[in-house]
Amino acid sequence: MFSKNSYRLKHKESAFTLMEIIVVAVISILLLIPAYKIFRNSSETSLHGLQQIDLVMEGRRIIKQIRNDLLSACIILPLTNTQYSLMDFLQVSGGSATSMEGTTFTFLAFPSHGDLKQAVSEGSTTGYCIKCANEISYTLEATEPGNPFLTLNRQEKVNTRLGGGTQSRVLSKRINYFTIRPVEIQTTNGRNQWFFNITLQLAEQGNQNNQKSFQKNTLIQSRQSGIMIADFFDVVCPYFFSEIWNQTLTNRNWQTLIQGP
Repeated sequence: MFSKNSYRLKHKESAFTLMEIIVVAVISILLLIPAYKIFRNSSETSLHGLQQIDLVMEGRRIIKQIRNDLLSACIILPLTNTQYSLMDFLQVSGGSATSMEGTTFTFLAFPSHGDLKQAVSEGSTTGYCIKCANEISYTLEATEPGNPFLTLNRQEKVNTRLGGGTQSRVLSKRINYFTIRPVEIQTTNGRNQWFFNITLQLAEQGNQNNQKSFQKNTLIQSRQSGIMIADFFDVVCPYFFSEIWNQTLTNRNWQTLIQGP
């Protein structure tokens, strides 16, 4: 049998002193700090990547919508062979030299939905065969207070023969720059060609302290400002314009009339 002294000695040797516990705690903290930093950096990198992907996907959807609308763009033609340029297809209003807020891009476009017979007067046998067109507008508006970027709204005013009414929806609240500009391309053979040049830049700023570190309503060139950006460019030539521009001898008659909303 063990004596009381031997039991106490054995019990004392198997215990931890306060100093040993402190040393273990300090070592554990020193090991956990780098691990936490690695985890935090990995999480921030992963989140940044997901936000960048979301920004790119949103921009692609916007460009696709604008491209489809501009491909269907048209104008109301009189029964004369008056020549037009692409500048006649687009009306730009609002905005200022220092701000894009309030800028609106408006044009007529053939509808991509609804009753086809109503849209093209397919059943008409006498009189004018009128083609229906809707009015499409893209408007840049201010977002909520504290957000340095603009909101892009799309509005489609439906032709009365197609039911009338107005359809509106917000495409993005992360617009830093957006413009649609007719551009003439010089050619060496034949007539010059026209295209709509679309420029779009989406941006997102996670650090609120950097909101004044860039100039608004201008293309951000530096990617070192702590702002995520996604740039998109496209060129579009409406089908309707291509025909009246390149087929100058095409006669206009009762089948070429277009009616706006």
